[in-house]
Amino acid sequence: MEYYFDDSVDDKEITGVVLLASSPSHNFSYEHSAGIKNPQSQPLTKNDPLWLASCTKLLVSIAVMQCVESGLLSLDMDTADILPELQGKEVLVGWEGDGELEKPVLEGWKGGRPGKITLRTLMTHTSGIGYDVFDPRLMRWRAYVDQRIGHYPRIVPAFDFPLLFAPGTGWTYGGGHDFAGLMVERVTGMRLNDYLKENVWGRLGVKDMTFRLKNREDLRARLPKMSGRSLKTGKAVWSEEKTWDWDTVEDDFGGSGLFASAEEFMTVLKALLREDEVLLRKESIDEMCRPALDEKCRKSLEDVLTIPEANRGLGGLPLGSRKSFSIAGLVNTEDLPGMRRKGSLTWGGMPNITWWIDREAGLCALYAGQILPPGDPKSVAMREVFEKAMYERLKKQSSKI
Repeated sequence: MEYYFDDSVDDKEITGVVLLASSPSHNFSYEHSAGIKNPQSQPLTKNDPLWLASCTKLLVSIAVMQCVESGLLSLDMDTADILPELQGKEVLVGWEGDGELEKPVLEGWKGGRPGKITLRTLMTHTSGIGYDVFDPRLMRWRAYVDQRIGHYPRIVPAFDFPLLFAPGTGWTYGGGHDFAGLMVERVTGMRLNDYLKENVWGRLGVKDMTFRLKNREDLRARLPKMSGRSLKTGKAVWSEEKTWDWDTVEDDFGGSGLFASAEEFMTVLKALLREDEVLLRKESIDEMCRPALDEKCRKSLEDVLTIPEANRGLGGLPLGSRKSFSIAGLVNTEDLPGMRRKGSLTWGGMPNITWWIDREAGLCALYAGQILPPGDPKSVAMREVFEKAMYERLKKQSSKI
């Protein structure tokens, strides 16, 4: 398998990737880095800081469950008192009129079920909050109100648009974890970066995970350059696109703002897999891995994932396989032959980073690329090669024990 990835770098299918896997219960570990991190041909390593993008959400899920354990938060609490900014949002149901007379059609929604924005709906992407960079309906809204699409320094303005459906009635990928991170800040009185530093990173010996890259010149000096695909050849080429404005951001965005090395993110995955209660009680990890969608929301999720491009960018699991969503990520609700077991938890980040935790098999793993676009077909295929190889090697290792 190592030759496959090394050859993929030589053939310019990717510029580089870090592959890590671990099964403490089976005395199994794996690591391989292939390729380079910049045009100067410096090798990419497991210790280089990466933009984690939506992998950040896992850390917020941990922080939330710590607050649930301490009684500061409840998953089914109404967020109204802590997040008044979300109250009174209307639902964008369509458009009417033509040309300059065109205007959005908005409807209000009432509290109760469905209708209440709870912490759980935020984290399972069933609150109705979307991402304007991914959803044409919200792009259209931003244009109508003459607002830019994309990066904002603060969380609340970044999601200053209507809901896409009444809370609890559908599924759409969005900024729920950014608001969940705000809730952690408001009930603890700590900035999210400081909270995680004290309650997660400090417990694991993690020193270089941060939202504040602008304050870490040492990390910026080692940051890999992002790559993309040539429109002419389809080969990997270096990109000048700045995917996260770390020098202007003011809030700690719990949905996408972290930087860390593959090795340090893997430290978090291993801690969850061990269930040694350094971070969370076992029942809290159970909650993070438990499918949380009712049938209507699960059907909404699966409708999204029938679109190949969306499926590749939202977990990249085989088309047609059954899935649900928990407060921490995507859950496959059936075994995937030669791959992960039923009930495994997974998610990833925009630069084609994917992690998963398979508690039944006792394996966690990380595929860490830094190439765009999200859901890059070649990267998804490479992750599947990596995953199948890890389960085959784990099987061989287990037979020796």
